[in-house]
Amino acid sequence: MTSSRNVLGGRGLKGSRAGSGYLLVLIGVFALLAVVSVFLRFFDHDEFEHIHSAWYVSRGFVPYGDFFQGHHPLLWYLLAPLILLFGENVSTVLILRLPMLLLSGGSVFLVYAITRRITRSYETGLLAALLVASSVLFVEKGIEVRPDVPQTFLGLFSFALFLRFILERRIVFLAGSGLLLGLSFVFLQKAVFLLLAFGVALLVQMVRRRVTWIQVAIFSGSFSIPTAVFLLTVVLGSRWDDYLVSNWLVQLQLGRSFSPHFTLMGLAAENTGFWILLLWAIPVILCRKGRDQSLRLTFFFGLFLLAATALIKLPYKQNFLLPVSFLAVPCAVLLKVLFLRLSLKAEGKSRLVLAVVAIPMLILTVMATFSSRPQLAKVEYVLSRSRPWDRIYDGDIRFNLFRRDLHYFWYCLGPGKERDTHKRLTGGRFADFVPEEWVRELRPRFISNRGLDLNAPELSCWYKPSPFENLYERIERD
Repeated sequence: MTSSRNVLGGRGLKGSRAGSGYLLVLIGVFALLAVVSVFLRFFDHDEFEHIHSAWYVSRGFVPYGDFFQGHHPLLWYLLAPLILLFGENVSTVLILRLPMLLLSGGSVFLVYAITRRITRSYETGLLAALLVASSVLFVEKGIEVRPDVPQTFLGLFSFALFLRFILERRIVFLAGSGLLLGLSFVFLQKAVFLLLAFGVALLVQMVRRRVTWIQVAIFSGSFSIPTAVFLLTVVLGSRWDDYLVSNWLVQLQLGRSFSPHFTLMGLAAENTGFWILLLWAIPVILCRKGRDQSLRLTFFFGLFLLAATALIKLPYKQNFLLPVSFLAVPCAVLLKVLFLRLSLKAEGKSRLVLAVVAIPMLILTVMATFSSRPQLAKVEYVLSRSRPWDRIYDGDIRFNLFRRDLHYFWYCLGPGKERDTHKRLTGGRFADFVPEEWVRELRPRFISNRGLDLNAPELSCWYKPSPFENLYERIERD
């Protein structure tokens, strides 16, 4: 085995920089694919959910009390000013993806910075950045309007500062790490898994007498600042019960779930080379003797967060953004090991890297052609044929982004245990959500067919099909 000093140290750094141009080109190609996807690729269902929530906030409505939501709110408050600035139109829908693109770019840079700090190698840092940038998961979900994107950026930033504290012992980095972790939590409650990883890391450092109780208190206090501010605003706004129910109790008692193995198999099919490197890196890096403690710590965070997905009821692809970002670091180190052990020159290196990223490049190129035009055309149709004060019933969050809904439950909450749990926990506070009754009473300008019997006489005489699938328009009568 090549020595740790040769692999991770700075020997030949100048030559590595000179021969790494192909890595910058490949990173640029994937960055271009991400930019194209921002403006062309179809919108995920969750994106419309968060855009509509941000619109609610821009109109002065309060999450949890005025409308149902199961996520933490910081994303909506950051996007609301953009809606006010650019207006309630389909162009704004595209603009809202741009902050996500910038944050994902920042995450790629942080992976590079973390890797370079650990290995002191420019080339290895670029390899890690490429492995993240070439992940179908990262480009697909990293441009979407969802809280997982800023949570990933802040989680990586928090870890980068924590790593600097471990290496340099400066308290300012530890405090900054805790503060960013707290902000990550205000974006998405799943940051608790990252908090647990930090807790384990701090505990190990304490056992080794490298961290004191005072330093742990500083980290905890810094984390508590944004968290306490957020929770205090919820309490002062008299929204605590609704927040607790919608963000925690209902989520923990979901009546539906699936195994993360299904998502993992999809990720492995999309980025086969990445996951082969990861499996290979486990014995090479974790089971080796040496003092690469920073690399081991990074690997631990990645594996811990990957294992934590088994605790999530619905482990969709976005839940893997952060673990994949961490795991890119040991995979890049293994690639560097292979370069050295095989004595590869520039041409050999580029061929090996291309073999890893070729399939995801092809997949992302095809995905960029899945156009968002039909979705945005439906949104535009609703906006152009309704007034700002009209109400809309969109039971599946497909077209109503900038109009008022009928009820606190602005879409159909899942049937069975999920809906029953919310009813039981709130004493039936919102048990009157029967879509057909609300549509009959308020006669919204547009409706979807989700949860409605459109053949019922009282509905069929008032609504007609629109040019778009599952969208029905009220018949205007003289």
